[in-house]
Amino acid sequence: MVVTNGHEPCSHAMHRRTLLGLGGAALATAGLATLLGAAPADAAMRESDGGLRFGLVSDTHLNVHAPQRTGWMTQVFASMARRDPDFVLHCGDITDSGQADEYVLYGQTIPDSLRGRIHYAPGNHETRWDHTAKELYHSRFGPAPYSFDAGGVHFIGFDPTQVLQEPGHSGASRLAWLEADLRRMAPGTPAVLFQHFPACTVDGTT
Repeated sequence: MVVTNGHEPCSHAMHRRTLLGLGGAALATAGLATLLGAAPADAAMRESDGGLRFGLVSDTHLNVHAPQRTGWMTQVFASMARRDPDFVLHCGDITDSGQADEYVLYGQTIPDSLRGRIHYAPGNHETRWDHTAKELYHSRFGPAPYSFDAGGVHFIGFDPTQVLQEPGHSGASRLAWLEADLRRMAPGTPAVLFQHFPACTVDGTT
């Protein structure tokens, strides 16, 4: 299974600057958890069955000059926290331009109960504006690509971003990393790859 954001598949003409990822974020805990056989996400209605439940958010685009986005993100995270997911996946474009003050602002929207429970994949807005932006991202959120296991599922935070570039491109070295990571999985283990860009073949199909 591949989880991506709202980028138009395999297109570089992407016009989605109005927080497309936020609208479904509060529901993602239910939707994605259902794919893994877990109970509905609404904590007031569900009965815990021990299933793995996780949330998904993308394209939050925090910007110190757009306070409404900060308010929206605070509400989204508060809603997710009430559902108490095992963790949350963030598929990139955390900020508008990958600047330090935007990361600080983003951090202020995360409730204490979700701190340390959010896993990130970088987006083009983390890397395209400055040649040092990727280093700043790594200092905040750690290396990418990377992987982790939870509830018997293997999760891969992939990174097709290019420094100072809008489109994503995996490249031979990152695809080799991915192949090696998948080979280390136990046979029959389900895997979820999450990234910012749609996954495309060399002929442009998804």
